Amino acid sequence: MKDGIQVIIRPASLNDVPIMATMMGEGLDSRLSDLGPWFVRFLHRHMVSSRYCACLVAETENSIVGYAATLLSTKKFYREFFLKKGIMAGLMILPWLCTPRNIRTVLNASVYSNQANQADPEAELVSIVVQPEARGMGVGQKLYWGVVNELTNAGITRLKISTPKENKIANEMYIKQGCKYMRSEQFSHDVEVNVYYYQIL
Repeated sequence: MKDGIQVIIRPASLNDVPIMATMMGEGLDSRLSDLGPWFVRFLHRHMVSSRYCACLVAETENSIVGYAATLLSTKKFYREFFLKKGIMAGLMILPWLCTPRNIRTVLNASVYSNQANQADPEAELVSIVVQPEARGMGVGQKLYWGVVNELTNAGITRLKISTPKENKIANEMYIKQGCKYMRSEQFSHDVEVNVYYYQIL
């Protein structure tokens, strides 16, 4: 990817789900990928369709080079997912529940929204992924500000971001965008994250 190529940020569609799911599996160290490719696509279809989630893609003339997913209401999103899609999701991941790690992943996901700090913003940025060939060109920043614009239009004024503590590039980006570091916490038994808030003016 060369300098000068225009990157457009637009709302994601269901047609974008396959590439979004692939990008998550390849570019984001997420335990959800361990639950199988069909589940990851199933989850992304729900994120794109849900009124409680805003998904954006970064697109060039030839390809999608990144995406961002933000829960407008973490509790409402997970409640909607478990009520409407829980049985299907359970059947889908059943063959993958053969390791203690995957069982822990499911348990963590099922209680995540209920165990969140009560002071945390209701909206949460859950992923920004940029393709390797587009990194270092500001795509992540464009996606981030696209998210902020979506939240502004929805009347949301506070955003939570969690990113792995060891992800230096992501942590530096969020600080540069004006996010305020709040705390570090254990996300799972082997992953520690830094938690940031962003106050939307």
